[in-house]
Amino acid sequence: MSGLPAGIEVLVRGWLHGNCVMLAGERPALVDTGYHTGVSALLAACEAHFQQPIGCLQEVVLTHVHSDHAGGTAALQALCAARVRCHPAAAALVRSWDTRGLWLDATGQELPPFRIDACLDPGTLLRLGNHDWRVVDTPGHATGGISLYCAAERVLLSADALWEQGFGMLDPDVDGPQVFDQAQMALDNLAALEVRCVVPGHGPPFSDFAGALARARSRLQYWRAHPERVRHHAVRNGLLFFRLLHPQATEAALHTRLTALARTHSSSPDGCAGLMAAVQKALQGES
Repeated sequence: MSGLPAGIEVLVRGWLHGNCVMLAGERPALVDTGYHTGVSALLAACEAHFQQPIGCLQEVVLTHVHSDHAGGTAALQALCAARVRCHPAAAALVRSWDTRGLWLDATGQELPPFRIDACLDPGTLLRLGNHDWRVVDTPGHATGGISLYCAAERVLLSADALWEQGFGMLDPDVDGPQVFDQAQMALDNLAALEVRCVVPGHGPPFSDFAGALARARSRLQYWRAHPERVRHHAVRNGLLFFRLLHPQATEAALHTRLTALARTHSSSPDGCAGLMAAVQKALQGES
């Protein structure tokens, strides 16, 4: 869609990478850095958009610190002096390198270590590119998740708190049972905004903000009512991400990863076996 102001461009890629938003202007900035295997494409896109070497970059804002959104940060820090900022709770995960909280333990994902230079509290107003953006508190999918809102242009960078068809996976087994209430709070915080263009964390920008919110609320209600489906979804998504990372993985490697994911999301051997069977059946197209 053509709803973005001049100077703002989105690098939209497949599900392995979160979207990266490039903001040209007086303070060249980047929102999210994708998975680490896509750094070369990110650098090329940034230099083309900024029409300068990557050293011009002044700010990197991370909407959250999962590997598909923060994976290119270390490489950027080796090339430029841009300040890296995120929510204080996300910064705590990075500074302690909490591999479970970063969603690295069972998934097989990689995240090259990087530093956080400063924190962004919800409500903060910051200058990125040629526009002022307000930090919006949007936890749930990720510890320390934030979105960015430009009131002057009514543009929302919603990250994984809101997609055109839902939102990012919730993981109560890793992040805690409060994720459902947090996701509700995130949607309520977004609903209070006047938005004409949404840039999600995955997929192209869209304009049907009200429809996306309605679909997200419906999905959240379903997840609350079916906790077993939340676990199934988490395991299945983890395995699918692993298959994207390792398209040549053997059946043995896939089974090992599936076992690790199922153990993370079940409290008993019987539960683990049941999760594995359900996911295998779904992947075979039988459910």
